[in-house]
Amino acid sequence: MTSARTLQRWRTTKLELYAIIEAGFKLYEMIESEEEITKDIKNILKESLKKR
Repeated sequence: MTSARTLQRWRTTKLELYAIIEAGFKLYEMIESEEEITKDIKNILKESLKKR
């Protein structure tokens, strides 16, 4: 496992690698958000179809 100290060092010495890692975290956050939104939309649609 990579330590916080290693990541701090990479931030200044391995800019591209650090950017890839940072982008990966952002991508993970985006996927989590999209899953929540998709779940909410599905629930809204299911509920509206039940009322027919």
